[in-house]
Amino acid sequence: MEERKQSYAGLDIGLESIDAAWYDQHKLHHVKVPNTLQGFKQLVKQCGSTRHYVMETTGPYYVALALHLHLKGIKVSVVNAMVIKRFIQMNLEKNKSDKKDAAWICKYAISQQPTLWQAPPEHIIRAKQMQTAIMQLTKQRTAIINAGKSLQQMPVISKESKRSYERVIDQLNKEINALEKSLDELLKKYEEKKMAALETIPGIGKRTVAMMIIATDGFRKVDNYRQLSSWAGLSPKEYSSGKSIRGKVRISKMGGKELRNMLYMCSLSAIKSNKACKELYDRLKAKNKNGKLALAAVGNKLIKQAVAIAKSQQPYDEKYLSKKACF
Repeated sequence: MEERKQSYAGLDIGLESIDAAWYDQHKLHHVKVPNTLQGFKQLVKQCGSTRHYVMETTGPYYVALALHLHLKGIKVSVVNAMVIKRFIQMNLEKNKSDKKDAAWICKYAISQQPTLWQAPPEHIIRAKQMQTAIMQLTKQRTAIINAGKSLQQMPVISKESKRSYERVIDQLNKEINALEKSLDELLKKYEEKKMAALETIPGIGKRTVAMMIIATDGFRKVDNYRQLSSWAGLSPKEYSSGKSIRGKVRISKMGGKELRNMLYMCSLSAIKSNKACKELYDRLKAKNKNGKLALAAVGNKLIKQAVAIAKSQQPYDEKYLSKKACF
């Protein structure tokens, strides 16, 4: 246990700095370094290259360090931030600081021994950046469109403001379209056969296919559909205790909100065009199941189909049920 205790380093990563905590000679050590290449080198010099570095999924901030350590042959694990948060809460910690969080990540690593992180391919990293830019620009466009609609309700309208909104919306449309085209070309270059097969699934569009491929590193990070369902927050969650508490079964909603929202929209299309999804939806509705819960089940069915087809890289065939869809 003592050897394991001294083999891990916990990292709390922010935009500008990294807090690291590790045990050495029965004592907890701490260092703060810049979140830069020079800071990475300083971190390894302080903590050592034989330690197993563990960090949270903190947006884009952790990627550069994780890749740096991975390329140096140093052990690294990346853990879902919610898992770390629950671990800290379980231990009844009331205070919060970057230094304390790094120490708790180290304690989590010692206790749970997380699996090693697998670095995504370069094209997936680039695709993820494009996808993030598309989502951010789309949010900006929606905000400006709404501002324009509000302007239309005014008794006196500034033509200058109206034209300015229109110019910005036009420019954002051009940027979004250009990024979507580049993203499509990039994924087709490296994942063409997989994309072509996935796009044959009735109800699933290009954007959803792209998001699934990016989220799963081209489906290399998932062994079965349950893993992707859990990541999207579509796995069922039961709330019951003894004989008196019987809560409704709901979806967990702990995961990728963007993919979950896209799959919900895909489900609305799939119940009309995808035979297996339509049969599932009709069966659940006949049992008086809640409409949203039935659509969530359809979303899971689409995930099941997508994982099976991505693994086989064969087009969708409604008459053929792959055994791989059930693993």
